[in-house]
Amino acid sequence: MELAAIATYFISMRIAYLIKRPLNARDCERYGINYLLEKGHEVLVFNLSGLIHRELSSTTKYNSNSKRLELFEISSWAEFENHEDTLSKCDIIFFLIQSYGLAGNTLKPLRLIKQISTPYVIMGQNSVPFAEPEKKDRNAVTVFFDRLKNINFKNSIIARLPPELVGASYADYAVATCGESLAGNTLLGPKTTIIPCHTHDYGLYLQQKEDVAESKNQILFIDQYYPYHDDLIVRGWEVSAENYFRLINAAFDRIEQELNMPVVISVHPRADYSDKPWAFPGRELRTGNTIGQIAQSKLVLGHSSTVLGIAVAFNKPIIILASKELY
Repeated sequence: MELAAIATYFISMRIAYLIKRPLNARDCERYGINYLLEKGHEVLVFNLSGLIHRELSSTTKYNSNSKRLELFEISSWAEFENHEDTLSKCDIIFFLIQSYGLAGNTLKPLRLIKQISTPYVIMGQNSVPFAEPEKKDRNAVTVFFDRLKNINFKNSIIARLPPELVGASYADYAVATCGESLAGNTLLGPKTTIIPCHTHDYGLYLQQKEDVAESKNQILFIDQYYPYHDDLIVRGWEVSAENYFRLINAAFDRIEQELNMPVVISVHPRADYSDKPWAFPGRELRTGNTIGQIAQSKLVLGHSSTVLGIAVAFNKPIIILASKELY
């Protein structure tokens, strides 16, 4: 909801979102879309996942009952550019298709934004508990050749250029949890207004913390849809499904045995286990209301999900599960 903070003082704004994953209910909540709609603003969402991440085949579509929410599924850059007039009539654009700044696949929309002179917002709100990679056995030569195998030279050059040299402009606003969350982002300019905020899910925690029920005798696993998660596919990481589910279920068995409590699965919003009954055999799969599920659990298990921050907020004990292949 923090992304919408700068719009709360205006009346009947027309706000555009550029996103790189198909919209879902959780995104509507954490990106402030529902909040803006409740305030009477008009929201236009442009799904560019088919252009930003062509390697993903997700066809998930979000169904909204709001007449003020309009969704655009973009299949080509020419189609996106045809919406120039529509975007020019927006008061502000939430530019959510970047992670680290200027890149080859974000250059065209950034040029269009500069051309229409519509102010835009970037964000740096994630806090992720990743493990520090082991570095003691890796020398500079090894690291160089490992990077050389996967490097995209065009993107590497573009990412190092000031936006004005390639026909783009710096962000007008940046929503960030701290300076480090946007460190190195090349879209952050000397005149960018920084809007301090907390992480995505903490806003949802504040809304629901007084309404949670008492804890149940259960352990909750925060599913990230490994090894099918989009981030793994985009990065080209291959994780064996057979190994992953064998190891994760063995860990669940051991934890259940030691603590005498069942492990239930909080299913990732983009996961589809309808054709994978072997993934979590004999265990209950739950969808939606992740915050309530965390609040009602005695212990939370997970990998690197940002939702683990909610377990911290509820002061729940956490076990981070990892395998050599996964990390």
